[in-house]
Amino acid sequence: MLESYRSLELGDEERLAMLIGPARAMLARLDVMTLSWQRSVSRSVLGAVFCFCAALGMGALLPFGSGDNRLVIGAAAAVFAIAAGCFIYRMAVLRFDLAPLNAFTQELRHGLHLAEQASLDDVAEELDP
Repeated sequence: MLESYRSLELGDEERLAMLIGPARAMLARLDVMTLSWQRSVSRSVLGAVFCFCAALGMGALLPFGSGDNRLVIGAAAAVFAIAAGCFIYRMAVLRFDLAPLNAFTQELRHGLHLAEQASLDDVAEELDP
């Protein structure tokens, strides 16, 4: 509560600095979070591609197997196909979760830009006689 009264005693420039500083820190944290999210998505893509290629490779070996080997090769191909599907599902979920975070980051970035622009416009008006 005392913090809100203290901000009223400060001038416009000090209040703007108090508001922009934490917003910049939050924007930096959001950018780091977005980057780690994108890395997770890219890892999921790589995992899906690897598992899909392994499943195709096992499927290609299936005609050359004999008896019990066919069963093992078919089971391995199915496991790799299921793993590829899980990676694709994880990637889709991460992409849908990333959309609101990107929207919030863009809103915050736009608000910071407007606040800094308003601050610069005020300084320019004070300098002009």
